[in-house]
Amino acid sequence: MIKTRVYKLFIFIFFVVTFDGCGPSDDTNWGVDHEKNEVLQQKLSKKVPTCNGDKRTTTNSVKVYAKQEIEQTTDKTVLRIWHYQNGDKRVCTVTGEAVIIYEK
Repeated sequence: MIKTRVYKLFIFIFFVVTFDGCGPSDDTNWGVDHEKNEVLQQKLSKKVPTCNGDKRTTTNSVKVYAKQEIEQTTDKTVLRIWHYQNGDKRVCTVTGEAVIIYEK
């Protein structure tokens, strides 16, 4: 009888400890998938180069395509963007740092 109570107590404690550590999380990725998504996100982003100082030339700029987003990585980031009549856009950073994210 005492053995049965001890076993039930151990089983109860095991379940409480096991399921208590599995709290809710906003992150739906876990294990190997989580690492793959972080690496994939790094591969799908590209650093925006620094402008060369001349507002009229686009030598250090990169072309921005549809479905790409520019995300600043430091505070007080200033971008220089050129818009052309044919729909092309080019961008570079004046101050700070930013990355182009290909898909979010």
